[in-house]
Amino acid sequence: MKANEQELRDKEVITQEAREYAENVIATARVPLVTLDNDLRVITVTHFFAQLFR
Repeated sequence: MKANEQELRDKEVITQEAREYAENVIATARVPLVTLDNDLRVITVTHFFAQLFR
């Protein structure tokens, strides 16, 4: 049981690191970029996207 719990924690850490990496890529992108959820709602936009559509 403890091995499964440790495996789960390890996967949670990897998932969080991947999410942070992706968020940093989006935050520093120098192109207009928008991310949408499954319902096509805006989740994030880059600074350049916001400037383009002001």
